[in-house]
Amino acid sequence: MQGTAPFTHQVEFENTPTATLPAARVVVTDQLDPTKVDLSTFTLGSIGWGSTVVSVPAGLKSYATTAAVDATISVRVQGSVDTTTGLVRWTFDTIDPVTHLVPSDPTLGFLPPDTDGKKGQGAVTFTVMPNAGLAHATAIANQATVVFDANAPILTPTWTNTIDTTVPTTRVQAATGVVGTTNVAVSWSGTDTGSGIVAYTVYVSDNGGAYAAWQTNATATSAVYTGATGHTYTFYVRATDGAGNAEAAKSTAEATIAVTGTFTDPGSAAADTGSSGGGGSIGGDGQRDAGLPILVILAGLVIAFRRRAASLRRAAR
Repeated sequence: MQGTAPFTHQVEFENTPTATLPAARVVVTDQLDPTKVDLSTFTLGSIGWGSTVVSVPAGLKSYATTAAVDATISVRVQGSVDTTTGLVRWTFDTIDPVTHLVPSDPTLGFLPPDTDGKKGQGAVTFTVMPNAGLAHATAIANQATVVFDANAPILTPTWTNTIDTTVPTTRVQAATGVVGTTNVAVSWSGTDTGSGIVAYTVYVSDNGGAYAAWQTNATATSAVYTGATGHTYTFYVRATDGAGNAEAAKSTAEATIAVTGTFTDPGSAAADTGSSGGGGSIGGDGQRDAGLPILVILAGLVIAFRRRAASLRRAAR
């Protein structure tokens, strides 16, 4: 998480299918950490159970309402947060719709056993902002407690949000001609120390023109660009990570290639004699000139020939 958007939490609970009675009272509590979340930004969200959904008005830190379940019972719902301690609490109480008291019949309750995968389930939601200025990799853990009637508390699994404030680092590694065509094979890579890179956008400039997005929100790290003779192309790449952190715009090319004709294999005879011209490629660190090994070999042959001639002259004397 970037830490610039609110966290949304949902606490779910269920009266198990094997339960012998419906739950008449459910209490959900969630202890927030005031040192990590801004309690002034806390907002209650929707409340629901079975097929009933209560839409809480926006911006409230405390809310109460009564909803009818059927002709025999209703449920009184209350939710609030203590903005000093960070304790959030919801209560669901089954009441008689006439007396507004707890029913005298112990078999009555608003949350029946969950025999159909829906009617015995409930959930509460809320949102809250993390405190400003939290350091990168700060973990904000959250765990709630649910109590059914007079039973022992049940702890929910812990959910952890981790602050991610770093941006990805990327580079186009190479732009190389595709043999037998005027197309260009482009490859790129990147790293991210937080939530990880989720998408790349690769930009291209044609003959010095403005950069335009070529590969948008790509997950691959290579693609072939359709080139044309007489054009010079420059490329750079940016990325976005899982927290939404985007790499800044760039102003310089990371790879450049000129297309002067159909690309040939650097090791072929045609390439050695200069026929079927191709073009050049400038990539990332470690990029080598394909013609360099040939020049080194030729230079070695010349040196060997000169040494052989000198030996023959000494022998003739």
